Amino acid sequence: MKSARLLAIFFTFACVAPKLAAVSQLELSTLKVRAAAGDNSARYKLGVIHELAAESPADAEKMIEYFRAGAEAGHAACMGKFALYQLEGFGSLKKDQAAGIKMLQAAADLKDPDALAMLAQIHFEGWYGVTKDAKMGAKYLEAACELKSAMAYSFRAGAYEYGLEGYPKDAQAAKRDILACALAMEATAADLDAPVIQKSLYHAYAKAERFNDARKWLDKAIQAGSYAAISERGISHMLGSNGETKDLVQAYAYFNLAASIRPEPFPKASSMIAENRDMIAKEMTGAQIAEAQRLSTELNAKLRK
Repeated sequence: MKSARLLAIFFTFACVAPKLAAVSQLELSTLKVRAAAGDNSARYKLGVIHELAAESPADAEKMIEYFRAGAEAGHAACMGKFALYQLEGFGSLKKDQAAGIKMLQAAADLKDPDALAMLAQIHFEGWYGVTKDAKMGAKYLEAACELKSAMAYSFRAGAYEYGLEGYPKDAQAAKRDILACALAMEATAADLDAPVIQKSLYHAYAKAERFNDARKWLDKAIQAGSYAAISERGISHMLGSNGETKDLVQAYAYFNLAASIRPEPFPKASSMIAENRDMIAKEMTGAQIAEAQRLSTELNAKLRK
């Protein structure tokens, strides 16, 4: 789905979004009944489920419908989400920056952590007709961090890492905030079974150098058949990064598996991964390649179909 400029999705997501079928029909049915009865938390979760799984205009419209209903009922998290898409003019939703900013501010006044984080970035960047104001941006960002917004922690970690937006360059503070981001995301994510969330958690924990936690979440995304997660594991073994040892057999096996998946939205991606596989094959013996191919077949058999 089209990405917005804001930090609504703040890590690199998998190339292929999870399908709605990944959510149990019982859970979906229960949430729909609750939403129809006016349960705003159910509306929010249904909106997020459709947001993560949006593969068609119909999915996107369902997402907007649930966020709109919650927003109109005064649910702060739904207000923040709906405001984001109103600011961008997503799908059939007419772009209205004035209304979007007004609703986002209302969500922030209700202490919605992510609305505060979004307003922080808007003020830092001077987007949507808002005057650029670093002091106001910092005020919103600190408030969002106090409320443990994963989005805000991610933004502030980057500010500390590179010395941006008036924050001093501080590697320890950046590491502290990215770990706080991972913990907050794990505690508040609407769907921890979604590969996109799992891969985001992997990146956060890896950046915080909590490699066992990072590996756990990447394993889950790999088991779910995430092309991006499988490719990520191959790259880590090729480079010896993110807590993995340099192992060309493992790297070849994961690249070979990823290349066979051929993600539809990005057909050239599998070709690039195949090129990585063929490149490292030049440094491997015939026996190593045979072992890697055997391992790739074994890994494929373990994927959740």
